[in-house]
Amino acid sequence: MTQAIMHAGNCDLCIVLGSSLVVYPAASVPVHAVRNGARLMIINRDETPLDFQADLVVHESVSQTLKEMLRLQDLTG
Repeated sequence: MTQAIMHAGNCDLCIVLGSSLVVYPAASVPVHAVRNGARLMIINRDETPLDFQADLVVHESVSQTLKEMLRLQDLTG
């Protein structure tokens, strides 16, 4: 957790995949990132308590979303 918080404090983008963001202390990692200026992207089927702080929220399956992102990357080369 110490390393996660350290990295969150230095990142430009924090990506949360498939987490309800209700189990602490892990749920504090993206909070720390946002407080230090990082953008936040959340991909989770259901709403989370941090959706309102996120720059991008995708309420879909993580695996399907990542597959689609990779497919789009292949199309754009």
